[in-house]
Amino acid sequence: MIWDRRPLESPHLFLESMAMMKMSLLKRAVGGFVLTLTLFTVAGCGSSEKPAGTVSGKVVHNGKPVTGGDVNFSSKSGSAASGALGDGGTFKIDGSLEVGGDVVYLSPPPIGPVPPGQKPQTPKKIDVPKKFQSPSTSTATITLKSGANDVTIELKD
Repeated sequence: MIWDRRPLESPHLFLESMAMMKMSLLKRAVGGFVLTLTLFTVAGCGSSEKPAGTVSGKVVHNGKPVTGGDVNFSSKSGSAASGALGDGGTFKIDGSLEVGGDVVYLSPPPIGPVPPGQKPQTPKKIDVPKKFQSPSTSTATITLKSGANDVTIELKD
């Protein structure tokens, strides 16, 4: 094609056509962005949450309530939760726990902050065998179901 080097007969027509091309490109870009955003939003709306449950109950060792420390739950996938043992060995964990099998173990109550100038407290001990104080050695297990779980965890020597 040979370019015509004559002065434009109507510069306004040229400017209008350029403006229309820009608007057309802008509309296409905005439309593509909206379509992409919609697809990502719809794709992300699927429920990827795992079923979860809450747990409450009591812990007993050889028929007697365990009244000090924390009860801990550790799932095979690595999620964990814990709650303080109260009077009568009772506990309640309101957070969502992963449904399925969990290893149950006990730990001493945490030591609180020490004010300046005071001696740290001696860690309290719990009166259960050592095997129930570690997730790798505990033989206590429970299977949590979706929703509320009320369990009695029996630790036997």
